[in-house]
Amino acid sequence: LYAQRIGLQGNQVWSDPTAVMSNNSLQIGAYPDFVGDGNGGGMFTWYGVNPLQSYASHVLADGSHGYGGEVQIASSSSGTVRVNPVGIRDENELIVFFRPQESNQSSDGVAAQRLASDGSLLWGSAGITLKPISGSPQYGSFAAAKTKQGVTLFFTNAPSFGNDVIDGVSLNQNGEAQWSPEFVSVASTPSVKSRIAISSTGDGILLAWQDDRNGSNDIYAQRVNSDGSLGTAMLCVADIDGDGFVGVTDLLMVIDMWGNCPVKGSCDAVMDGDNLVGVSELLAII
Repeated sequence: LYAQRIGLQGNQVWSDPTAVMSNNSLQIGAYPDFVGDGNGGGMFTWYGVNPLQSYASHVLADGSHGYGGEVQIASSSSGTVRVNPVGIRDENELIVFFRPQESNQSSDGVAAQRLASDGSLLWGSAGITLKPISGSPQYGSFAAAKTKQGVTLFFTNAPSFGNDVIDGVSLNQNGEAQWSPEFVSVASTPSVKSRIAISSTGDGILLAWQDDRNGSNDIYAQRVNSDGSLGTAMLCVADIDGDGFVGVTDLLMVIDMWGNCPVKGSCDAVMDGDNLVGVSELLAII
């Protein structure tokens, strides 16, 4: 697995591609994704085949490695294999969701790990368990996104073939579930579901997926708000920091972001959609 940085004119920034992996081999048919680090680099996660474990790597904007190389996201001493990782960035840290399995891969679960900026494991040597390993249900189609309140994972949950539903969970920085109930049902009609696409809106998540509940594949969609509720959000746009109150912190954020939004990055203080933090935002706070 290699990476190359492409400039705005389509030029290759690095003289040679950077090796994301330092050893092991990718699983055949696996195409790892990555997320930007906010500074021109990328955070990668994948699983290798010898041993069958999940890894992460941070490639900086200059092509060097932020973690000093690849990091195995959980210990392999327990006899558990770990596959299908997906990552999402939270500031300068990386959260990786993955499927732990028994060595024969007939049973699986759902787990998560958080990596510090130096690649150290913040949620223990084995990560945290979200769903214990079992023969039923089976899990898949992982998709992760971030909201103002935490990091979220959505996945298919199949008690038997062709009866998939989609569930979601949100975690805080300590790996604790934030929603009640802990797992929110996003699509409860049993059917074959796959290929979940996801996008964060800041105050929630938009999902779309392939679904054959009517006998042929269609595309379905759902909105999940930051608090785990479904459907259209009841927004208080002046609550910029998402703490449930409009106050001094929100006012300071407007002042700090005053003016034209940056070309890159977010501009959370914009409330009227004009890409400018100005008088209308100040009046909304008041």
